[in-house]
Amino acid sequence: MSDSSRRSSSISRRRFIATVSAGSAALLAQPLAAAAAAARRISRKPTAPPPPTPASTAFDQQRASTLSTLQVIRKHPLPPGGDLGAVFRPLTNRRKAK
Repeated sequence: MSDSSRRSSSISRRRFIATVSAGSAALLAQPLAAAAAAARRISRKPTAPPPPTPASTAFDQQRASTLSTLQVIRKHPLPPGGDLGAVFRPLTNRRKAK
């Protein structure tokens, strides 16, 4: 290789990376700034919340029903030493002995 192909560039690698990252940050900040400005314009106009939809009303009723059922289950007294809900029974080895 000749000396002309191995000449040192006038900008260091560190400076190049810093310049590229600063440019990338500026490009990424432009859409965010536009979105923030649009959000500020939208936020100036207070709007009333939309009326509840039938789906949200049904959801609220089901949630209330589930919570009341859980309260009843949690308040039910359990005697100490009662039967277990599940019993562990290990499986036997199904291989035949040689």
